[in-house]
Amino acid sequence: MARMVPDLDEARLDALKSTAEADFYRACRDQLDEHVLVIHSLALVRLTAAGSREDAEADFVIIDPRHGLLVVEVKGGGIEFDPLKGAWTSIGRNGPNAIKDPFRQGSDQKHAIIDFFKESPRWKGIGGGRVLCGHAVFFPDVSHVDQLKLPSAPKQIVGSLPDVKNLSRWIISVFDYWGGTDPRNAPPGAAGLSFFEALLCKPVLVRPLLSRELALEEEKRIELTRQQARLLRAIGMRRRAMICGGAGTGKTLLALERAREMAGGNLRTLLICYNRALGDHLKAAAHGVDNLHVMTFHQLCDWRAGVALSETGKDLLSEAREAFPGADHYGAHLPMALTLAIEETALRYDAIIVDEAQDFTAEFWLPIEMLLADPDTSHLYAFADHNQVFYARSAKPPIDEDPFLLTMNCRNTRIIHDAAYRYYTGATTEAPSISGAPIEIIVANSIDAQATRIVAAVTKLIMDEQVAPEDIAILVVRDSKQPIYEALKAKPLPRGTQWGIERHRTSAAVVVDTVPRFKGLEATIVFLCGMESVSEELDRELVYVGLSRAKSRITLVGSRRATSEVAGEPGQP
Repeated sequence: MARMVPDLDEARLDALKSTAEADFYRACRDQLDEHVLVIHSLALVRLTAAGSREDAEADFVIIDPRHGLLVVEVKGGGIEFDPLKGAWTSIGRNGPNAIKDPFRQGSDQKHAIIDFFKESPRWKGIGGGRVLCGHAVFFPDVSHVDQLKLPSAPKQIVGSLPDVKNLSRWIISVFDYWGGTDPRNAPPGAAGLSFFEALLCKPVLVRPLLSRELALEEEKRIELTRQQARLLRAIGMRRRAMICGGAGTGKTLLALERAREMAGGNLRTLLICYNRALGDHLKAAAHGVDNLHVMTFHQLCDWRAGVALSETGKDLLSEAREAFPGADHYGAHLPMALTLAIEETALRYDAIIVDEAQDFTAEFWLPIEMLLADPDTSHLYAFADHNQVFYARSAKPPIDEDPFLLTMNCRNTRIIHDAAYRYYTGATTEAPSISGAPIEIIVANSIDAQATRIVAAVTKLIMDEQVAPEDIAILVVRDSKQPIYEALKAKPLPRGTQWGIERHRTSAAVVVDTVPRFKGLEATIVFLCGMESVSEELDRELVYVGLSRAKSRITLVGSRRATSEVAGEPGQP
């Protein structure tokens, strides 16, 4: 049984437009031996006599390592040739149909294949033009073709119905005709068969650049975010509202949009969050918006305490330390200083928007309420992820009504969503429609090994996939970050790319930071490193936040056990 390309089953053969080609295919498959390669419907681009290029198709290309290469044009029905008009006609069930000269087609296709072979440096290595190449025409519906005697159609290269029953003998006779007695027409042998197969049947896989895939995913992500943003219309002009959703549901984007809307309505507006890196991001995104102040809560505390010191001469931060000796600076002293500063200064806001509200304690909410210009008419909006209790301080905002729920993840891919939301407890969140790529795993136990593998992967992304360095983030999940920072800094990146150690929004730099510091932010591609061990109870929020920072691709770097557990599948070396 010959090797057929493509390998068609009976259903696909019955679906062919040409029953003649289907019958010839079956005859080749069933009668020729396993040494023979048969290619059906080979598409070609050939050079015309006028010097232009045109599409063509070889019905069958038969390659026998013991003889040579044969192009066979198969024509169903009867055949008629008018020498006065130079016209060929196929006579089928539906009547006559004008066709091209089948012998000229076979010859042209043969030479097109030879020309294609000549472009390969291996062609001369297997004998070049010495390899026997011929063409023939087969009429499986015609019993006698004796009348078909033309200079271009010697009977030795014409097949008909009787030849179907002994196709192998007919093919050998055609090879003998073309080979003649010329000893230079050597059989291609195993090397020639390999050459022909490599050029004519070569599997082709040309992936789009990852950077292009990421761009297309981002277009879908923007549309999903627009759909989610319609929630702001549902809130309307409600004075106070809490908006809750899991990672990737667009809380930060909606908080920023709400702040812009309030400020654009000529309302003095404050947008605050907990995380410094997120605060810097929001401030940059809101640059130039009038009536809008953007900062972290603790920056707000420092600022107002400083203003009070300048205006009244009172060191309110010192007073807070004296009132609560030994208390936490960020959890007690700064909130108390802000509370005292509000009493001493006149600044108030018509609208306050709080992002990362799950990290705000009761001590935070008291001065926030005091900053409202009017407790009854001013606006207060809190955006929170109840699954994130990263600092174990969460307190209920001063908002009595039931929260609005964001139920669609519009940041991550479905695969990243499924992995992150294994660590989520809360309202059901719909997975995004962007399927994405599988989670990748790099098993490397030592810090240096992790750094080496990360550098290799990042280099490939930048050099081969044309991914911008700014789209990549390396996030550390272990307690000790400095050893990984130092190991990465010791290894250079290509094209002048720098390591942005705890530096964000830096051109031509790959961000390197910890998961807690990166909370509230996102990156197109994330490497989670330092994963030596993971406890679902102790590290649930850490893993949840780390996974959900990645928009499109994520790679887990660490021990086999930890990376496999987080990925939810067996680890790969």
